[in-house]
Amino acid sequence: MAEVQKGQKTVVAEKLEEKLPAGISDSTVHTPDTAASAPADSAATNDSILQGKKLGPDSTSTGAMTTLRLSVSVPTEGQKFSKPLISVNGTATVGAEVTITPPGVRIPILANGAFSTQAPIPDEDGEYIIEIEGSFEGAAKKIVRKVVYHPEFQFIVAYPQNRQVVSTTLFAVKGEVHPAKGAEVMVQGRKMTTASDGAFTGMVTIPDEEGEVTLDFEVTSGGETRTVTRTIVYKRAVDTYAPIIQGTLPKFAKQRQLCLPVYDRTNGDEITFYYEIDGARDYQKGSGNATFCFTIEPGIHNYTVWAEDNARNVSPRLSERIAYVETSAWYIKLRRPAGVETIRMPPSPPDDQFEPVYVVEFSIENLPGDDMRLIREVRIINQTTGRPALTQSVFTDHYLDFEVPLKPGRSNIIIIEVQDGNGNKKVQQAIIQLK
Repeated sequence: MAEVQKGQKTVVAEKLEEKLPAGISDSTVHTPDTAASAPADSAATNDSILQGKKLGPDSTSTGAMTTLRLSVSVPTEGQKFSKPLISVNGTATVGAEVTITPPGVRIPILANGAFSTQAPIPDEDGEYIIEIEGSFEGAAKKIVRKVVYHPEFQFIVAYPQNRQVVSTTLFAVKGEVHPAKGAEVMVQGRKMTTASDGAFTGMVTIPDEEGEVTLDFEVTSGGETRTVTRTIVYKRAVDTYAPIIQGTLPKFAKQRQLCLPVYDRTNGDEITFYYEIDGARDYQKGSGNATFCFTIEPGIHNYTVWAEDNARNVSPRLSERIAYVETSAWYIKLRRPAGVETIRMPPSPPDDQFEPVYVVEFSIENLPGDDMRLIREVRIINQTTGRPALTQSVFTDHYLDFEVPLKPGRSNIIIIEVQDGNGNKKVQQAIIQLK
């Protein structure tokens, strides 16, 4: 037993049990060792009960005892909430330590003894316990509140805002939905990705038609499905992107038709593809990211191509002098010798320095405009002598002649090889017999 002084009365303090006895309110203070209970006529009739501990050196000479006061105004027992952050407000003795669980952290006490914070709870329907614990100079007290959480439906579209102007047919949708558990958001029939905190995001496509567009949000949350609408305005952005012709023009065309793809960043844009042949212009129309083809004329001609979109953005021009010859069109015409030719040598043998020479003559026929720039190389080989081939790659006429050394007393097999600019090769043969 311990005697504690309060005013002019003597109070007998008894040890309290760990749990509050029946009939004592949640504001009753208990200590780990002793507690004082006042008689019915005592002045201690409120929620502040004197503790079995003397005041410090700053106490008055009247012998007043230390008091731990702790009260909670919010939440009240059984109070209902619709958001997963529970407001906790109350008062405590200045200098006391107050801990709120959840989250199990100590909160500051203001100079007037007031405290205020928020306790997070799971974002799920149900009942939850909030514990408020206070301690001061060895005295401790706990207040328990049971709260009821029933989340209210919340749906926020962060982007696009209502009546916001968008300039593309594909854009992101972002927002937030509560309750978050099991929530699902569909926009224009496309499912969004929903995070555990209720944030959702995804991509939406709308028709490429300028004007107002209604977005339908089908939201499932808290076991209910709702349809929410938002209105946006679609207006195409000013097109500043020029089309790009992919590829190059060749110096020698291998095919009669030349095709070039055109890339354009503006979806659905119409492209006009221009091509000029020696200054004569023609064009084709098609969609962006399409391939355009035009005919190459036989011979050597100057070509220029470019592309233009609806916004009059023009691609860089490609220019080249292109040579084209059909492989089946041209041929080698042997003029001399005409097939097999026999030459009889004079009866008196020549000296050792004598080497017979024959002038082989032929022409390249059916070239467009007889333009020998279409021919890359001519080679003449006498297979009998085994000497290196005679070659020529620069020509002034389609009629050619070569002095070919011969081997006496033998049949000299002469091979004529002609290769055009595309690498196509044609061969003609002549035989000269020396007897």
